[in-house]
Amino acid sequence: MITVADIFLAHAKKFAGKPALITDGHTTTFDGLALQATKIANVLAARGLKPHDRVGVTTRNASGCVAEFVAIWLLGATVVPLDFRTPAAELAKLVGEFNIGVLLADKCYALPAVEVIVRDTTWHDAVAGSLPNVPDAPTDPGLAIISLTSGTTGRPIGVAFSHEQLFLRCTQYRQGTIAKDPVFACAGLMSFSAVRNHTLSHLLAGTPVRFYPPLMDASEYIERLLSDKITNTFCVPTMVRAMLAEASGGSKPVLPDLACLFAGGSDMSADDKIAAFESLTNGFLMCFSSSITGTCSLLMGADLLARPDTDGRVVAGVRIEVVDKNDQRLPDGEIGEMRVRSLALAGGLIGGAGRVLGDKFKGGWAYTGDLASVSDGFLTIRGRIGDFIVRGGANVYPSEIEHAILGLEGVRECAVVGFATEREGQEIAAFVASDGLDEDALVRHCRETLVPDKRPRRFLFVNALPRNPNGKVLRKELIVT
Repeated sequence: MITVADIFLAHAKKFAGKPALITDGHTTTFDGLALQATKIANVLAARGLKPHDRVGVTTRNASGCVAEFVAIWLLGATVVPLDFRTPAAELAKLVGEFNIGVLLADKCYALPAVEVIVRDTTWHDAVAGSLPNVPDAPTDPGLAIISLTSGTTGRPIGVAFSHEQLFLRCTQYRQGTIAKDPVFACAGLMSFSAVRNHTLSHLLAGTPVRFYPPLMDASEYIERLLSDKITNTFCVPTMVRAMLAEASGGSKPVLPDLACLFAGGSDMSADDKIAAFESLTNGFLMCFSSSITGTCSLLMGADLLARPDTDGRVVAGVRIEVVDKNDQRLPDGEIGEMRVRSLALAGGLIGGAGRVLGDKFKGGWAYTGDLASVSDGFLTIRGRIGDFIVRGGANVYPSEIEHAILGLEGVRECAVVGFATEREGQEIAAFVASDGLDEDALVRHCRETLVPDKRPRRFLFVNALPRNPNGKVLRKELIVT
């Protein structure tokens, strides 16, 4: 059975001498990447790594872990990417929940039932002195990767991919504007599935990837994209908004040569989407994607200008239905639970203790846990199933209220939640991060833009909304007292 590692070995011949991984002061070619991966694989094999073993990989060095991924796949073992910032106690839980037998790390952890391999001098010397012979291809490789979700609705779920499924998922991420001689910039953490899949998708297409230090600020990001002549990159909407703040006041896009600025992972207001298109690059692209389904919709070009209030046109080859609580299909335009079928679906789900809502497979469909509507081929996400508010027996969707409030100049961020009341069952509260606005201004704006039943009864001002590393709002932390 072919693995993703086989593709990298083929690239070593097809693209020999061509840059693959570029960091400040160092470049690894495609053939050099294959050689490094081979040496790492032989060291891991000598330590007893076998097909189907699960290897946790935690590092802030994004470029370095690419060769480790390929090495693990050469042996038929499974990669489990982990955030290097994860506390030791949480790391121990993840090791147990996902049956991780080996952990590659930058520092030593005292963890039970797992072999911790530290990337120290001894490790690097062993790799340097390892044989360059490619290991025999595994006849029965395990899963390619188990990608851990953020766990915003309970314990993280492991989203499992075979090698074929991972390849198809990465192929999805190459949609959008592609330059003549593309160079992709990776500015995020490889533990974040979207960053990882975008990076792998470009490498699997033979495109060089330039790696930036993780968590750089918006001004440096813009400067580096310009100076390094980057054509394609991915970032979360929080970074897009920070870049817009840096680009404010200009009459032309500040990144005119960036063919594709691919954004995803959380929502953006219609005004911010248009601003990104006009002020950053006309190659701005917004997607809706989930760990279980892959990319479902794309919003770009003329569609972005015409339908910025949506999450974009449903991707070709992706089938989406909106259903009620009994799994009965709803007419176009009506709001219900979204379910998806496509070739890029994940292969299964692992773990997730304590989760009730969220990703699931049922009847051959992937359910994302999102409320959505589809109209004229455009998808609009209305919120998470557990987030909608039942006020006086009527369903109120937070996204509609949030978009209305975000239309008021001076509002930077907004999240709407419900809180319990005796009279209506639930009432509406809006957490707002703004520049110089007071409650009266928000009340007046909501009177002009929302029907009475959808107007917030409480406004709470915050400096910034709580978000996870992927940029998603942590609504559980928004408590109305």
